[in-house]
Amino acid sequence: MIEVAALTVSVCSVAIAFTQYSKNSKRQRETEIESNAKEESKIMLKLEFMSNDMKEIKLDSKRANDELQRLSEEMAVVKRDVKSLHHRVDKVEGKEV
Repeated sequence: MIEVAALTVSVCSVAIAFTQYSKNSKRQRETEIESNAKEESKIMLKLEFMSNDMKEIKLDSKRANDELQRLSEEMAVVKRDVKSLHHRVDKVEGKEV
């Protein structure tokens, strides 16, 4: 009779231990899943910020290229005007001399 009671207590102990192990394992998995979800959210947010930064850099680069093109065109006009002015100055100097 004592052996049956001891066996029953042992079986109950094993059942309780297994139940506790299952609960802890499930909690750990849930905690791990939650932690992974938070980490992925942070990564996605950082990627979104990087994407926005890249868009801003691209826009700034486009503006700089447009400004460079405008300045190049303006420089060509100034060179042409300076050349014309030198030509006229040379003519005037040639006539006075």
